[in-house]
Amino acid sequence: MKLLKRTISILSATLLSVAISSAMATPFNSLAVVPQPQKTVEEFIVIYRNSEDEFDFNLDGVVDTIDAKCVLTRCSELVVGKNTSVVVVDEFESENGERLTFEFTDKMREKIDEFGDVDGDSLVSAIDAAYLLTAYYSDKEIGDVNTDGKLDARDASKMLTFYSANSVNIESDYVTEKNMEYLGDLNGDGKVDSADASFALVEYSKRATE
Repeated sequence: MKLLKRTISILSATLLSVAISSAMATPFNSLAVVPQPQKTVEEFIVIYRNSEDEFDFNLDGVVDTIDAKCVLTRCSELVVGKNTSVVVVDEFESENGERLTFEFTDKMREKIDEFGDVDGDSLVSAIDAAYLLTAYYSDKEIGDVNTDGKLDARDASKMLTFYSANSVNIESDYVTEKNMEYLGDLNGDGKVDSADASFALVEYSKRATE
């Protein structure tokens, strides 16, 4: 319950930010018709947990953060009127120096167009991705940033990579930012840094000896 309240709190700030960005990008004469979410995040979490397969947008049999990335990719396509070819799997993971990606197919687009409007405002937008991420993270353990079901050195390493990138002003993608906001701030000071990574390692060591 504590993590659910925390993720909803973060989502509220996210929705405000998205709303402001949308308004700034919207022509003045159409600001009056900017759609509003028709479902609360609590309502969506219930739907999500009862029918997760609807939200498997990359069709890999698993509902996770990559599906939110697919929604964001589709949103960008609809805004610019041009399709993209690939989606990056994980900003911090690579294979032979190359980013892990997958092909963004028409079947994926069709499923997003059918089920991607999760907040019920008749648009596929970043708000829908935020809802998906909140539902996904709502039952995850704080600190388990790679969401593999355990808190260990790999989580600490991912926190440090994120912190190092931010320290030199390298911006992370939206999903990575939300991942760290929801799960990476172990000491609750409002940021993810080396202190959180150290906290994760201490907790991991303690559990390993229990």
